[in-house]
This record gives sequence, structure tokens and C-alpha cells, in this order.
Amino acid sequence: MSPPGKRAIPLEGTAELPQAVAILESFTDRFIALDVDWRIIYINIRGQQFARDTSREQLLGRYIWDVFPDAADTIFEHKFREAAEKQVKVSFEAFYLPNDAWYAIRIYPSKEGMSIYYNDITERKNAETQLEARVAERTKELSLLLKVSHIVGSTLEFEPLLNTILEQLKTVVDYSGAAIYSIQEDRLTMLDYVGPLPVAQMEQLWQFYERSAFYQQLRQKREAIIVDDLHDNMGFAEAYRKVVGEREDRGLDQQFHSWMVIPLLANERFIGLLTLSHSRPNYYTPDHSRLAFAIANQAAVALENAYLYKRAQELAVLQERQRLARELHDSVSQELYGISLSAHAAREALETEPTESIAALEHVMLHADVGLNEMRALLFELRPELLETEGLAAALNKRVEVLRARYNLAIDVEVKGEPDIAIEGKHALFRIAQEALHNVTKHARASKVTLRLTQEKTELALEVRDNGTGFDPGCDFTGHFGLRSMHERVASLNGTIAIESAVGKGTTVCARIPRIN
Repeated sequence: MSPPGKRAIPLEGTAELPQAVAILESFTDRFIALDVDWRIIYINIRGQQFARDTSREQLLGRYIWDVFPDAADTIFEHKFREAAEKQVKVSFEAFYLPNDAWYAIRIYPSKEGMSIYYNDITERKNAETQLEARVAERTKELSLLLKVSHIVGSTLEFEPLLNTILEQLKTVVDYSGAAIYSIQEDRLTMLDYVGPLPVAQMEQLWQFYERSAFYQQLRQKREAIIVDDLHDNMGFAEAYRKVVGEREDRGLDQQFHSWMVIPLLANERFIGLLTLSHSRPNYYTPDHSRLAFAIANQAAVALENAYLYKRAQELAVLQERQRLARELHDSVSQELYGISLSAHAAREALETEPTESIAALEHVMLHADVGLNEMRALLFELRPELLETEGLAAALNKRVEVLRARYNLAIDVEVKGEPDIAIEGKHALFRIAQEALHNVTKHARASKVTLRLTQEKTELALEVRDNGTGFDPGCDFTGHFGLRSMHERVASLNGTIAIESAVGKGTTVCARIPRIN
């Protein structure tokens, strides 16, 4: 069975098998022994399976690369030569294409040849490959979720946010159509929609959803719902045809097969839902619902924040309108009333005491000047961009002119040059000065006020000092939003504010902001 001149280990006749051979035959490893010429002198029964249809007898005495030509000039041959030349143990893993399998191989060289042990590790390698693919997929998902979270959380504007949510959702979970609904007074309202149907038809179609068992289940369990094929739900098909018409029902195939609904939860409150549909039946899986749920959680928080921001803006506009109404009533309307009284007095004096009409006309002129200054000041407040064109110094001086004329108040202004800071800083300082001066005129009963704007090396300091009645800064004054507003404006610019006062000793407000702002 072996070629002339070559000694092979006998394979048949169990009585003649040496003990070593019996041990090799019992190995779970595949085993091949080669002589110094790399010819096979022994192969166990498991090793013979590697050669598929060739018997062990046919393998003995043959050159290893004649038996396995597909392994020549590959990592197999390179590793065999490395072991033989260096006379060191070599271990490696390699894929053998003819067997479509992975093997873990150990080579032990000696002066008489080499022993080769190898095992089929295909199952393990496939498991590793699947695990690596899953890790890569999960990493990609987490990366996408992080990106979506950043994008969704980067805006507080309500309308752009809705579109952003649906756009980013498609990068994670594909859909043919998607819609966002909010719940208001126990009724759902569609906020945004992307898909083949007109928005009006999609709004009508939602009435089916709202009456369906899906919706009740969603509200009770607050878990994702997946429907493999809406075509199997006759109620939906009928509702769809009623909305779009019998002749225009192609959209049923274009969009509505697979369907998934995700609840929007903010602080455990059910605030709305997200619906996705796909043209392929059985498309959505639990993995899709998991990803969509992660996006929905981000979307719910972002929508809640955007809604609160929108309400805050509306409230701020309302408060500003109310403030301007009070300012107009307390200032311009009073000056107009003074003009009217003085004009009537001048007209009557012209008939009886012509000389007295001059004093009345001077009152008309005075009230007109004060009213004009008041209007300019109010316009300055309504148009903050004038701070860019006319500057903070001009704005402060105009505000002081109005207060001098209206309250006959002695106000010293110390402003040297226009400060070199961003418009946000100028606007904040102007509002702080306005609020501080307002408090002086309304509460302090002061006879003298000093407004000082100092430009230091690293910061700007605004100071408003009066000699009025003062107050205890440690007391809690309910409703004093002006003081809180000053603190918030300074904090937003990384600045500081100090308010020093005592009963009967006047008040000093000093705000400091970095010049980099």
C-alpha cells in the first residue's frame, strides 16, 4: 500500500496495530503524519474525511500537495514550510475552499517529518462572523441614533422639527409613508405626514385608526404595534376606498401593506403617536420597532420641548404687548392728553387773555417733545437692531432724555464711547439699564441718579445708582420679575450682577459682562 522505499504505518488488522496508532485512531482531531519528503505515512479515519472520496490506502505514500492541490501556494503551504524550515510548532486558522470549511491547524515538525492536527471550526467561525456582523450592525444603529438624537435635539422650532423627525427616521427605519400625531383633549391631531396620499386624505383616513382596536391597545399597553398586512383588515380597505375613491385606490398597494405604530411618551405621558407604513407585506420586525421606539422617545422629548418653547414665545409676545400697552398708557397717552388740555386752554385764553395763551402753547410744545421722545424710546425697544446702527451709548442717552423730561429727574450719564461688544451684549445691557431706571422712577423716589458705563480691559461694567428710599435685597418680593430678568440676562452672557441696597440709603445695580460677548 505504500510506495517502494517508503514505510507506512499499517492501517488494517487490529491485532497488528501498535498502541500509538490505536490512540491516534481514537483522536477527535483529524491527524496526518508526513515523512521528510512531505509524503503521507499515516492518516487517521477522521483525517481521511478531509480528502472526501479518496480512501486512506490511496493516500498513503502520496505527496501532500498532490492530494490537496488546492492548498498549494496558499497559507497552508506557507505555514507548512515555515514549520519545516524553522523547526517550530506553527498554529493557524484557514479557509479551505473545496470543502467550504474553516480549519484550525497545528503543525509539529521533527527530523523524521511532521505531525499535523486539524479540526473543522466552520461552525465557530460562522458564529463569530454573525456576531461581528451583529456588532457592526448594532454599532451602526447606535451611531445613527446618536446622529438622529443630535439633529432632532438641535432645534426648538416646532414646524421644522416635525419634518426633521420624519426625515431622520427614514435613515434608521425605511417606510413608504409616515405620520406624526399629537393628542389634544383626548383627540388625535395629525401634525405632519410624508407619503403618497394628499394630507387631507390622510387626515380623513386617520378616523379609521382612531376608532380601531389598534388605537385602544396602543393607549392601554403603550407598546409598538406591528400589522403584517393591512390588506387582511377589510375594515381598513373599505375605509381607504371611501377616502380616496374606488378608482384611485392604487395607493393601497403603493403604501399600505406593513404597518407599525409607535406611541410617543414624554415623562410617561401619552402625548401622541408615530405611524409607519410600507408597500411590502411582513416588512416590519421587532428590530424595526425597537429602533423606531428609540427615535420616538427622542422625538417625544423634542416635541414636548418645542411645544413648551412655542408657548413661551407666545407668552413672551403677550407680556411684551401688555408692557408696551402700559408704557403707552403711562407715557405717550398722558402726553397727548396734556397736549389736548393745553391746546384747549390756549384757545380759550386767545379770546379773554391773549398773553396767557403763550404759556399754554409752551405746555403744548413741552408735552409734544416729551411724547416724541417717548415714542422714539418705545420704537428703540421694538426695533433692537437700532442698537447696531445707533449704538448702545445713543440708546442709553435717549432713554435718559425721556426720563428727565417726564419725571423732572436729575440723571447724570457717564458713557465714554461705543463699547466694542456683540449685539447680544449691547441688548442685554440696554434692557438691564432700562429695568433699573424703571425701578428708580416707580419705586425709589430718588432726586438724583447716576448711570455709568465703564469699559475695562476684560469686561464692561454698567452701574445705575440712586439716592432713593432703597429696600432690603434679602426679602422675597413676589412678582418682581424685573430683578429676575436682569439676573437671567447677565447669566446668559457669563456675567455677574450685584444689587446693593438698604432701607433709606438708595440702591446700586452693577452688571458686569466679559468683553468677548
